Amino acid sequence: MKKILIVEDDADVASNIECVLSKEGYSVFVANNGAAGIAAAKIRTPDLIIMDIMLPDIDGGGAIEKIQEYPPCKNIPVIFLTGLMSSDEEGDNVNVGGKMYPGIGKPFDFPRLLEKIRKYVK
Repeated sequence: MKKILIVEDDADVASNIECVLSKEGYSVFVANNGAAGIAAAKIRTPDLIIMDIMLPDIDGGGAIEKIQEYPPCKNIPVIFLTGLMSSDEEGDNVNVGGKMYPGIGKPFDFPRLLEKIRKYVK
């Protein structure tokens, strides 16, 4: 079973994503801030990380940099969630720390999120 880490400070958003992904057969775990996300990634080594960009303690880009410093997590794919782009914005990529990552704007629809997840987690 593929493992997905959700790092999202909005409990309702995180819960909704967790519910949908669990029904799709993924093993899902949630962290509500960047520090908790870093710790969870190092402990569980997920197959994919869904990361909010704007978090209360450390931004999503900073959290991903810390996660990728840990060798087993270096190549884990990341999908960023952001309110900084619209859900229908073209390109679907976000620049985080000078690197381009797939992104999805909030609010988002689940079929689109699942499509992105399936590109990286088979």
